[in-house]
Amino acid sequence: MDFFRDESSDRKKFLYPPFSTFIKLSFEGKESQVETHAEELALLFKTWEHNIYQSSAPSRKGNTVMNILIRLPKKEWPNPELERVLRRLPPSIAVRVDPDSLL
Repeated sequence: MDFFRDESSDRKKFLYPPFSTFIKLSFEGKESQVETHAEELALLFKTWEHNIYQSSAPSRKGNTVMNILIRLPKKEWPNPELERVLRRLPPSIAVRVDPDSLL
Protein backbone atom coordinates (compact mmCIF):
# COMPACT_ATOMS: atom_id res chain seq x y z
CA MET A 1 0.00 0.00 0.00
CA ASP A 2 2.90 2.38 0.78
CA PHE A 3 4.41 1.69 -2.64
CA PHE A 4 1.09 2.50 -4.31
CA ARG A 5 0.74 5.79 -2.41
CA ASP A 6 4.33 6.83 -3.17
CA GLU A 7 4.10 5.83 -6.82
CA SER A 8 0.75 7.58 -7.21
CA SER A 9 2.10 10.72 -5.58
CA ASP A 10 5.19 10.75 -7.83
CA ARG A 11 3.14 10.15 -10.96
CA LYS A 12 0.88 13.06 -10.12
CA LYS A 13 3.84 15.32 -9.30
CA PHE A 14 5.70 14.54 -12.55
CA LEU A 15 2.58 14.43 -14.77
CA TYR A 16 2.75 10.74 -15.60
CA PRO A 17 -0.30 8.61 -16.41
CA PRO A 18 -2.96 8.31 -15.18
CA PHE A 19 -2.69 12.00 -14.22
CA SER A 20 -1.68 13.15 -17.67
CA THR A 21 -2.07 12.59 -21.37
CA PHE A 22 1.04 11.97 -23.47
CA ILE A 23 1.10 12.93 -27.14
CA LYS A 24 4.06 11.53 -29.04
CA LEU A 25 5.13 12.83 -32.44
CA SER A 26 7.62 10.73 -34.42
CA PHE A 27 9.36 11.42 -37.70
CA GLU A 28 12.41 10.11 -39.48
CA GLY A 29 15.02 11.10 -42.01
CA LYS A 30 18.68 11.92 -42.30
CA GLU A 31 20.11 13.12 -39.00
CA SER A 32 20.65 16.75 -40.03
CA GLN A 33 17.15 16.94 -41.53
CA VAL A 34 15.36 15.60 -38.46
CA GLU A 35 17.34 17.87 -36.14
CA THR A 36 16.32 20.92 -38.18
CA HIS A 37 12.74 19.70 -38.35
CA ALA A 38 12.71 19.11 -34.57
CA GLU A 39 13.82 22.71 -33.96
CA GLU A 40 11.00 24.00 -36.19
CA LEU A 41 8.45 21.81 -34.42
CA ALA A 42 9.74 22.92 -31.01
CA LEU A 43 8.76 26.47 -31.94
CA LEU A 44 5.36 25.28 -33.12
CA PHE A 45 4.72 23.53 -29.80
CA LYS A 46 6.37 26.10 -27.49
CA THR A 47 3.02 26.75 -25.78
CA TRP A 48 2.95 23.21 -24.40
CA GLU A 49 5.47 21.40 -22.23
CA HIS A 50 7.42 19.06 -24.50
CA ASN A 51 10.63 17.09 -24.74
CA ILE A 52 12.55 16.28 -27.90
CA TYR A 53 14.56 13.10 -28.05
CA GLN A 54 16.11 10.80 -30.60
CA SER A 55 15.25 7.10 -30.67
CA SER A 56 18.18 4.94 -29.72
CA ALA A 57 17.77 2.66 -32.73
CA PRO A 58 17.61 3.76 -36.37
CA SER A 59 14.52 3.07 -38.45
CA ARG A 60 14.27 0.06 -40.75
CA LYS A 61 15.55 2.31 -43.54
CA GLY A 62 18.58 3.30 -41.47
CA ASN A 63 17.23 6.80 -40.84
CA THR A 64 17.33 8.75 -37.61
CA VAL A 65 14.02 8.74 -35.70
CA MET A 66 13.18 11.86 -33.70
CA ASN A 67 10.36 12.14 -31.17
CA ILE A 68 8.57 14.98 -29.45
CA LEU A 69 6.63 14.17 -26.31
CA ILE A 70 3.94 16.59 -25.18
CA ARG A 71 2.70 16.09 -21.64
CA LEU A 72 -0.66 17.55 -20.60
CA PRO A 73 -2.59 17.33 -17.35
CA LYS A 74 -5.56 14.99 -17.86
CA LYS A 75 -8.04 17.86 -17.54
CA GLU A 76 -6.37 19.74 -20.43
CA TRP A 77 -7.00 17.05 -23.05
CA PRO A 78 -8.68 17.31 -25.45
CA ASN A 79 -7.29 20.76 -26.18
CA PRO A 80 -8.88 22.43 -29.25
CA GLU A 81 -5.88 24.68 -29.97
CA LEU A 82 -3.39 21.80 -29.78
CA GLU A 83 -5.69 19.60 -31.88
CA ARG A 84 -5.71 22.25 -34.64
CA VAL A 85 -1.91 22.35 -34.67
CA LEU A 86 -1.67 18.54 -34.72
CA ARG A 87 -4.14 18.25 -37.60
CA ARG A 88 -1.99 20.59 -39.72
CA LEU A 89 1.08 18.38 -39.45
CA PRO A 90 2.14 16.50 -42.57
CA PRO A 91 1.33 12.77 -42.76
CA SER A 92 5.04 11.97 -42.45
CA ILE A 93 4.76 12.81 -38.73
CA ALA A 94 3.13 10.05 -36.71
CA VAL A 95 0.93 11.35 -33.89
CA ARG A 96 0.01 9.00 -31.05
CA VAL A 97 -2.08 9.93 -28.03
CA ASP A 98 -1.13 7.92 -24.94
CA PRO A 99 1.33 5.76 -26.93
CA ASP A 100 2.20 2.24 -25.87
CA SER A 101 5.88 3.14 -25.88
CA LEU A 102 7.87 6.34 -25.50
CA LEU A 103 10.92 4.88 -27.24
